[in-house]
Amino acid sequence: MKILSLASLSLLAACVSTASAQPRRAPRRPAVVRADAGSAAPAADASTPVDAGPRDARWVVQRGRGSWQPACVASAGCTAPQTIPRCPSGPNVRLIARRSFGDVADNRLSLAGQLVAVRGTLTASAGCTEVGCPDGACCNHCQGSMALEGSGTTSLRTIGLRGLTEEAFACRGDDSGICCGTEIPAGGAVVAAGTLRATPNSGGAYHLEGATLCVE
Repeated sequence: MKILSLASLSLLAACVSTASAQPRRAPRRPAVVRADAGSAAPAADASTPVDAGPRDARWVVQRGRGSWQPACVASAGCTAPQTIPRCPSGPNVRLIARRSFGDVADNRLSLAGQLVAVRGTLTASAGCTEVGCPDGACCNHCQGSMALEGSGTTSLRTIGLRGLTEEAFACRGDDSGICCGTEIPAGGAVVAAGTLRATPNSGGAYHLEGATLCVE
């Protein structure tokens, strides 16, 4: 399996075999599904957007090189992503204290179960099936998720995001590109708020439950 971005949140891809009299080439893929500033987009099934509405190639995350058939994500585009609002401010606004990623990561055991606000970098990752596709056919399905990234003194480098809806931080697409549920702002810096919880059966991963995002 070829991982399109950070291995920590990449999904295990199913390997599928296919028979055909026509010679097939190995699928071409986006080199990395880590969004450049402002390039993320909403979640979509392999080549069809989850939500009805106009699709636009501007919202494709890390487009694959070369030419793609019209149904491929890189050609058809994605539906518009959710935008991230500005963080509230002012003397009458009650805010959760905003912590650095390192502070939360290093103190995750004591903070588990508490509502926290974490500064970090919003990233996207996905994994794909490995069917051999005709050139430009994008016959593989890719899926993954968005997460908060940062560093501290421990090995924890990402915190997962579980939003109010399943699609808020989901990423889906094909060989040609990925659509994700939330826009990544310029530079990727966000504040994520939610209840910090250990992710079961994950080998030490953590996530924010009911996560919401804002930009400072």
